[in-house]
Amino acid sequence: MKKQADPAPPNNTSIELQPRHSVDFNGTDSSASTSQADLLEQQLNREIDTELEKNPEKLPRAVYYIIPNEFGERFCYYGIRPLLFNFFHNYVGLNPVESKVRVHTFAMTSYFFPLIGAALSDSYLGKYDTIIYFSILYLIGA
Repeated sequence: MKKQADPAPPNNTSIELQPRHSVDFNGTDSSASTSQADLLEQQLNREIDTELEKNPEKLPRAVYYIIPNEFGERFCYYGIRPLLFNFFHNYVGLNPVESKVRVHTFAMTSYFFPLIGAALSDSYLGKYDTIIYFSILYLIGA
């Protein structure tokens, strides 16, 4: 017995896709709050787009915080990393293998911790507050 293929819908009908049903970690339905957040984000994006369309040469205010922050972060990372092996080997007294392990551990954590910052930003602080808080931490630490 051969299985028959489902007939294709006629050209004059449209198929509507329903939004995905989401459940929080607590087991409660979060589709209403998610849709409200999506609507708010869409509204904010429309407002930003209209502002940019009025004056396309103007940069968003956040750029003036992000660019110096990224510059300082890269400057510190690429300035410290080449010196770490000699520091660990000559001044701390570690053997070359252990010094190299520490340098690679520093590089790994430098690339891993932005994931934690992203999780904090998305879940708790918000992107602009995260930029401000971590910028203050960078200034204190540098």
